[in-house]
Amino acid sequence: MAKHRNNPNFAFWKMLKEGYDHFDATHQEPKVAVCDKRYVFDAAGPDDSSRPLSFNAKAACPAYQLDKNVADAVNDHQRQEQRKMAEYIASGVSTVASRAGVDGGMNPVFIAKLSTPGGLDNNGRYQVASTTTAPGALPRVSEAPGALPRTTTVTPPSRER
Repeated sequence: MAKHRNNPNFAFWKMLKEGYDHFDATHQEPKVAVCDKRYVFDAAGPDDSSRPLSFNAKAACPAYQLDKNVADAVNDHQRQEQRKMAEYIASGVSTVASRAGVDGGMNPVFIAKLSTPGGLDNNGRYQVASTTTAPGALPRVSEAPGALPRTTTVTPPSRER
C-alpha cells in the first residue's frame, strides 16, 4: 500500500483493507454493511441503544461502534499496519506510477495494436483507428460462411435406373 499511496483509488483500497484487517486479526469473516457510500465492518449498536442497526448505502451511517468481540484484535492489528506503513514511507519507498484514467490499465501490447499514433483523446482514452481490427478479429465477408456463391445454380442429381 505504501507504494501506491499516491494513487487516486487509495482511499477505496484503504477501506477494503480495513475489512481484510478484520479478517486477518480474527480469522473470521467480517460482517459487512454499507452506508454513506462506504463499507462498514463488524458494526454493533451503541451501548445505550436498544434498536437494531439499519444501514442504507445512500444514507448517512447510523451511530455504531466496533463489535467488542473483535475491537481489541482489530485495533492492535491496524496500529501495527499503520506503523509499518509509516516506516516504509520514512525509509523512502518510492511510489508506483499511477495508470488511473489510462484505458482501464489495458495491456501495452493491445494498446499498441489498437491505438493510433495520436495517442489519447480528450477524455484520456486511447484513440482507436477506424481501419484497425482487433487482434484475432474475423474478417468481414459479404456472404455467410458455407453459403453458395450467388451465381451458382444447383441442379439436382439425375435419377437414372
